[in-house]
Amino acid sequence: MAGEQGAGARIEREGRSMSIPVDQFTLLDKHALAQRLGMSPGGILKLVATRQIPAIKLGHRTLRFSWPAVEKALAKLTILEVTR
Repeated sequence: MAGEQGAGARIEREGRSMSIPVDQFTLLDKHALAQRLGMSPGGILKLVATRQIPAIKLGHRTLRFSWPAVEKALAKLTILEVTR
């Protein structure tokens, strides 16, 4: 996947870069997930709206994402071979 960096993700906020470990218990916000996938946060919201990736709704506008669940959902969308 684009932006994948081993066991963690490198996040840039307010001009500072920080490394956040991503494991099965870490919940990512739309910005962290977008950066990890090389997408925009709006693109992440479109994937959620079309039910292509799972999201955890914590409040009225608060979404969080489990990396293993997103990875599994994206694997189902992967086209392995194009035939004619």
